[in-house]
Amino acid sequence: MIATDVESGAEYDVATDAEGRFELSLEPGTYEVSIVSNSSPPFAKPQTVTVESGSFTAITVSVDTGIR
Repeated sequence: MIATDVESGAEYDVATDAEGRFELSLEPGTYEVSIVSNSSPPFAKPQTVTVESGSFTAITVSVDTGIR
């Protein structure tokens, strides 16, 4: 996963665990969260997330595995 600060363009990356969960400490602001994969699929649309001071922000990323 990569969280990109919408204002500065700074990127923060983190690996997911075996169940796809992740945790990332970020300063307050607006970020675009994207999935990065060494193989494809999975595919997911980037999400815009606002992080507020002193709080935990939970997101759910819907992934298209390509299985039909």
